[in-house]
Amino acid sequence: DFFKWASSNDWFAPTFLAKCLSALEQNVDAVLAAPRTRLFADDLTHAIDYAYDVEILDASPVARLVRLLSDLRLNNAINGIIRMRSLRSTRLIDLFYHADVVLMGHLAMLGKVIRVDEFLYYRRMEVPTAPGVRDPVVWQKHHYPLTSARVLFQSWKKVFGWMRACMATPMSITERRQVLNYLVRMFYWDRRSLMI
Repeated sequence: DFFKWASSNDWFAPTFLAKCLSALEQNVDAVLAAPRTRLFADDLTHAIDYAYDVEILDASPVARLVRLLSDLRLNNAINGIIRMRSLRSTRLIDLFYHADVVLMGHLAMLGKVIRVDEFLYYRRMEVPTAPGVRDPVVWQKHHYPLTSARVLFQSWKKVFGWMRACMATPMSITERRQVLNYLVRMFYWDRRSLMI
């Protein structure tokens, strides 16, 4: 019924699973529950509270997507507990840069994202282990160590990922049009990356 990714680099408090599952059980319209985050490098004793973990409680899929893309900085929520029935309707994490954000966007369109207001997730933030602090070139070498055609057109793959997520999400015609309009504007703002 539920799924959780687990990074080999991060730490989770002993109550992480129970608290997130309880939040999902209390919020039937939520697709994901994740706790607050602390960031650390060397060891947990020097962890610092992260102030920007998302919570997305809007009623409409359009508003939830806009809020996610407005508020998301580090994608810590992807490490929360996800309802399997929602996750199965996505393409999971595809093979392009920022595919995890596209997945979060798809999930947000499917339902609410609950933030458990306890610091139960400890994310390691070191260059060798944290994608959030790597530049795209380092990310590319990690995921595509051998040069091949699969590495090409990363930005366009992301565009098609967003379009697929929109078309795969159950919503009204009006809501779908609003999401598509928002995405087209987003692609326009990011048009320079599409020329690379």
